[in-house]
Amino acid sequence: EAWEEDAYAAKVAGVIPADVTMFSGCRDSQTSADLTNVDALFRGPQPAGRSAAGGACTTAFLKAVQELPQGSYTQLLEYMRKTLASKGLRQVPELSASRALPLDAQFDLGPGPGGQSKALLIGIDYRGHPGALRGCVNDALNVRTWLMDNGVPGDAAHMRVLVDDGEDGHIMPTRQCILEAIQWLVTDVKEGDSLFFHYSGHGAQVRDKNGDEADGLDETILPL
Repeated sequence: EAWEEDAYAAKVAGVIPADVTMFSGCRDSQTSADLTNVDALFRGPQPAGRSAAGGACTTAFLKAVQELPQGSYTQLLEYMRKTLASKGLRQVPELSASRALPLDAQFDLGPGPGGQSKALLIGIDYRGHPGALRGCVNDALNVRTWLMDNGVPGDAAHMRVLVDDGEDGHIMPTRQCILEAIQWLVTDVKEGDSLFFHYSGHGAQVRDKNGDEADGLDETILPL
């Protein structure tokens, strides 16, 4: 079905009342690489992790925002794509938005006037399970460090981290815990608030039930 631009914008606003912008690790038909040693592959400043493993997209994103602290959405996306391609990785990061997005606008984490920042970070290595990963917990913890370095409070009222490293105080990323954390993230949100959601872990595809996907498939995340 073809939509006029204004009609489409009005329809989207009725379904998604917020301005949502998403960097994703790859195209729908691709997978994002889990790397054993990101320090060896990505030379340059990296947030401190507990091992060298990490996700290719998260590592490229963190490198981009560190190298281009005043970068626009386009500049960050291009930097990520060029960085991954230069390392022989075929995944192509994507940028999506719920509104028409001025791509030359500076990427900004900060809330609007009178708003607050909240963040939900999820990293799942699936330890002890088939298809275990190695760098997803590190991704979440490295993103936490970056957010806190950029003014997002790290207390429980503003940030929640779900990871399966088994350490005391860390919330396990089960389906129920993820749903509860998402509900926490969006509860009492008001105009001017800035919400940040990060996910590192396996993804999958399921049959599209409402016909809004050209390939007939919806993308999902996979909790424990």
